[in-house]
Amino acid sequence: MQKIYDKGMRCNTCHDPHMVTKNDWKDEYTLTGLKKECADCHATQKEFFKPGGIHAEDRCTACHMPNIMSCENFGAVQFPDHALADNVRASHIWNIKVDKTAKTLNPPEGEPRKSNVKGWTIARDEKGHFFVDLMWACGRTSFSDVNLVGPGASGCHSPVQTTLPDKLKYYNQEQVYNDVMKWQQPVKDGYDKIKAGIKAIDRGLADNTLLPVEKKAEIILLTKQAQEIVSKLEKDGSWGVHGPAYSNKIVSEALVYIQQAQNILKAN
Repeated sequence: MQKIYDKGMRCNTCHDPHMVTKNDWKDEYTLTGLKKECADCHATQKEFFKPGGIHAEDRCTACHMPNIMSCENFGAVQFPDHALADNVRASHIWNIKVDKTAKTLNPPEGEPRKSNVKGWTIARDEKGHFFVDLMWACGRTSFSDVNLVGPGASGCHSPVQTTLPDKLKYYNQEQVYNDVMKWQQPVKDGYDKIKAGIKAIDRGLADNTLLPVEKKAEIILLTKQAQEIVSKLEKDGSWGVHGPAYSNKIVSEALVYIQQAQNILKAN
């Protein structure tokens, strides 16, 4: 949490201390009463969800705030797909680490991942920030998480709870990672091509001092449009996960801008 804490975020930024919950007391899950939603601050991410898609109807918290903590039975949180009814507290870490093996909760170095081992800690990423691993984000099991058991919920990718096809049940973190890569890699590859294209065009403009002003203006506008898409992808930060189809669409648009700018340069 410390990254956004350093930027001034506090509990009462999102939570109204006078309205703790808003679900019926008879519900088996807790629905938190909030005065500010994620999308109120994260407008770019909201834009990626807006066109629709696989997760367009899901809450941000479904992936970024999984129910993890249980002080009553710590053993229940050591294995996301076995956590069942004991993981009742939403994590406030938000940062999801896309990694095949990295785990949020870890025993002391050299100790086995067994429930009788003491001294488990929450891991940090390379920047020193805590993170949610892919199994917690996508494949956890919880009978108290509104994102899995609330009205209309599909059970996410829990091998126990999901109503999705068998191929979308996640039994291990490598499965999740491989599926995420199917979304992220094409977007990252396209992003790299756009960046390289902009750099080459800038160099070409600098070298071509005789380029007519109207052609130069056209090239500048095209590269500016491509750069805006680069900035949007960077600010969203999900590399396709928030909206696979939309992400690929805008990457394709940027590559068209780059190609046309290059065509103009070559013709002059």
